[in-house]
Amino acid sequence: MTNRDMLRENIAATRDPITAKEARLLEEHRQRTSNLYCHGCGHLCETAAHGVPVATVLRYLRYYEAYGKRQEARALYQALPAQARDLASANLAAAEAACPYGLPVAQLVQIADRRMS
Repeated sequence: MTNRDMLRENIAATRDPITAKEARLLEEHRQRTSNLYCHGCGHLCETAAHGVPVATVLRYLRYYEAYGKRQEARALYQALPAQARDLASANLAAAEAACPYGLPVAQLVQIADRRMS
């Protein structure tokens, strides 16, 4: 949500409970797409990555790609400490193995680095 109109729209959507069919459809969509984005459980992958804040990097990549906020994402990424962007010393394969959602962590972090460095 980036403005008050979006906030109002989202709040209005919460006033009426969803139907059982809507809940089922949402759950089906969640299951089909859960491997497409970071869920923010960085405590699992970041320990394995040795200093790269994977969840944060993937959130910035989402800003860059999905939300079109390229300048903001690039600025946020570049503001990370150098150690946090040191992919050469990161164990991205271990971070990927730790992801419970099966994200291609290594590939996504490398994409983020290429696009936002």
